[in-house]
Amino acid sequence: MNETQLKEIRDHVYGQRPLAVAGRGIGLRNVHERIKMQFGESYGLRIDSRPGEGTTVELAIPGRQDEEEADERC
Repeated sequence: MNETQLKEIRDHVYGQRPLAVAGRGIGLRNVHERIKMQFGESYGLRIDSRPGEGTTVELAIPGRQDEEEADERC
């Protein structure tokens, strides 16, 4: 996808503005917001794209928590 499309998707997923096509794209934003609620602002989805090469969506979550810390967030 081109830079304009990537910016539009990132803006939507990161809560900057709604997606231009109503009713589409809610899944990525939902996953991103849930990860942030569970693990904190440092975590969530990271989206990158290079024309002709493809698009990458990375899921950033903590590697491990001790039981006490996990119980506090549930």
